[in-house]
Amino acid sequence: MRGDVHGRFCERRRVRFPPPTLPIVHCASEQQTRVVLAALTSRMAEVGLRLHPTKTKIVYCKDGRRRGSHEHTSFTFLGYTFRPRGARRADGTMFVGFQPRSAPRR
Repeated sequence: MRGDVHGRFCERRRVRFPPPTLPIVHCASEQQTRVVLAALTSRMAEVGLRLHPTKTKIVYCKDGRRRGSHEHTSFTFLGYTFRPRGARRADGTMFVGFQPRSAPRR
């Protein structure tokens, strides 16, 4: 039985499975990110798996120091949405950091 058919079969019977492991890899540059993504894709193929094409994305952790632009600047992981947010330093000054916050419940 194919995996997607098996999944729907179990869902109809209210059998719940834990979500798959969702790796997050933090890199220093876009070039490094692309090298790691290619290696990860290759390794997954070696064991008969593949990355989900629409769920796999490169996210730019934009904050006060990183001012570049990118298609994706936020992501949700384990119920927390990471994105640029205002924050306060210990001395009271404000800055923009890449911060998590609980995602709204659906």
